[in-house]
Amino acid sequence: MTQIMSKHIIREQRRIESKRRMVLLVFAIACLVGLVLDVMTGPSMLPVRDVIEALLRLSARIPLSMICVCLLL
Repeated sequence: MTQIMSKHIIREQRRIESKRRMVLLVFAIACLVGLVLDVMTGPSMLPVRDVIEALLRLSARIPLSMICVCLLL
């Protein structure tokens, strides 16, 4: 009897943990999208591609957009 109850409790806890991870993932993605949109629509009016490249530092050179993004952060 107690084994059946404990298996049910463990299964329920795993389900709750899975939902919690999903909520955290969605929140993290929303924060990243918000950061990119905030920098993009701010005073610099940079294109999305330039903002993402500057944030991820994909380019070896230091373009003006990277300087703007770093100053805004």
